[in-house]
Amino acid sequence: MKKICGLLLIFLSGSLSLQAQEVFRIYDGVVPGSENRTYQEGVLGIFGNHTIVNVTDPTVTVYLPEPEKATGAAMVVCPGGAFQMLAWDYEGEKVGQWLAEKGIAAFVLKYRLISIGENVEQVEQRLKELFMSGGSFEEFLMTTIDENESVLSLAYEDGRQAIAFVRQEADRWNIQPDKIGIMGFSAGAMLTMQVAIHHTEKSRPDLVAPIYGNWEGTVTVPEDAAPLFMCLPQFDNFFPDPMTNFVIYRAWQQAKVPAEIHFFYEAEHGFGMKKEGKAVDSWADLFYNFMKSIHFIDR
Repeated sequence: MKKICGLLLIFLSGSLSLQAQEVFRIYDGVVPGSENRTYQEGVLGIFGNHTIVNVTDPTVTVYLPEPEKATGAAMVVCPGGAFQMLAWDYEGEKVGQWLAEKGIAAFVLKYRLISIGENVEQVEQRLKELFMSGGSFEEFLMTTIDENESVLSLAYEDGRQAIAFVRQEADRWNIQPDKIGIMGFSAGAMLTMQVAIHHTEKSRPDLVAPIYGNWEGTVTVPEDAAPLFMCLPQFDNFFPDPMTNFVIYRAWQQAKVPAEIHFFYEAEHGFGMKKEGKAVDSWADLFYNFMKSIHFIDR
């Protein structure tokens, strides 16, 4: 697999220890399904944070733990953004950094997206017009998904390919091939559940964690289902019916596969790794304890 950027060095917590990042393509050659996708990838400037649009060539950004902390476990991380953008900071980078601090190699996935403009300038202009007209951002995102649902299958395949890629290259990062999980936020949580249910032996996750996601319809739990961790707001403005998540949890429970679900009062959709001085700030610690309880990482 081709590495597409050089080594980046990030200072951690003001100390002199450094964490390395590398970015790898997850497909060799032309990406299947992207042959005619000519959109220009870029970063939006109007939201004041790192928001990526127009992904056509999926990659993983690697966050490795320090050798003395490494557990041998790995996690593919899928940021959200309604399949039209990626909230790369609080649902991507910061998650990867937290996992690495806990001894888990993290692979933040940049998966394919629905295009809402040929380039960043067009996307920003379209969003500005939406805001100036008083339109609903939520309704705009949902409508665009309905119009471009075919792209979602490409995103789901990117999730499966990311796991297969990490497993194939496990020796490179001293990863145990049977300790590779996937987690995601919002749209990334929906991608995570698709991988949890539909996968091959090579792309099977060993742990799944959909965070404030949604599911429609029945759930067929695969025979090789991985342990499941879920958390979400009690009241979610994007997905107002929490019963969709209970459907997933109940299916895992009936299949007698380890599962946890947590609802947080005063939490809002998109909390990610933000610290707001509320109970929801503890979700990552709960997830870490779940990983220990199922022996995904050593106690």
